[in-house]
Amino acid sequence: GLGDVYKRQLSNISWGIEKPIQFDGSGRLYFVGDSNGRSILRRYAAGQASDLINDNITVNNFEVLSDGTVLLSGTTSASSTSWVRKLTPANSLSTLVTGASATFMQKFPDGNIYFGLWGNNNFGVRRYVHATGTLDSKYWIAGTMTTPPVDKHFDAWAMCQAYLSTMYGFCGTYGANVRTIFSSSAGSTFAISGIRGQSSILMQYFPTVQVVPTVVKSVTSSLMAGSNIVVAGTNEAGRNVLTIFNPTANTETIVLDAENEVEIYSLAYSASQNRLLFSGLQFSNNSVVTGEIVLP
Repeated sequence: GLGDVYKRQLSNISWGIEKPIQFDGSGRLYFVGDSNGRSILRRYAAGQASDLINDNITVNNFEVLSDGTVLLSGTTSASSTSWVRKLTPANSLSTLVTGASATFMQKFPDGNIYFGLWGNNNFGVRRYVHATGTLDSKYWIAGTMTTPPVDKHFDAWAMCQAYLSTMYGFCGTYGANVRTIFSSSAGSTFAISGIRGQSSILMQYFPTVQVVPTVVKSVTSSLMAGSNIVVAGTNEAGRNVLTIFNPTANTETIVLDAENEVEIYSLAYSASQNRLLFSGLQFSNNSVVTGEIVLP
């Protein structure tokens, strides 16, 4: 439990945040929620809970590192200033980015924390280097909107200028907005880049940034299935398809084509049986179906 006092004061966990409950390498619990109408971020260890933010702060994202360092994205209520900050285990606070909050925060296979930014001349994706405890001076992904121009590992404008309409989910925010991020056992990280209501595309974000060449042009859902990527969404003609993409061989197998159209509602993968489980709307008879596919 969280202790009687904190049980009474905690109204709810902020389930809208991607990872509202996290742990550090020592097993200490961190959670973000609401207490009597105010935003809280707490650390719970050895039967004691500690508040890590004050009443004047709202947290929209956070990432706990193994040593207990916490990266925070949020806003100071009094000034309406957004920021990304670092809180050390000794409760020392420093600002990494000001004038923008993180649209996502995620540890990649290299052990560093990557986060998207959109606002106040902070546009794109940056990374916090865990080994040095500092922000990489170069953006991981950036374009042309940042003033003054910034150094970057991957130039989004060079990737996007000829394909803006077909890559808008990525290009519209230089990769800052993602719906889902997942990594393969081989150490590559992929993301559905874009926001709901607009065309979202499947991108590789690590170790390099590039488009995943799939026939699905607007991705609704995607996940790793062993060493393959399952991709659901609509093709160039706007028809629903479900495909299996092999990133090693750079090949794709269409599992449910446009002639057997199913609008996918949910996907799950059973590693023990190497089966894909799905539910969705089958267009041929306008009925919701569930099924499974044995993967190659």
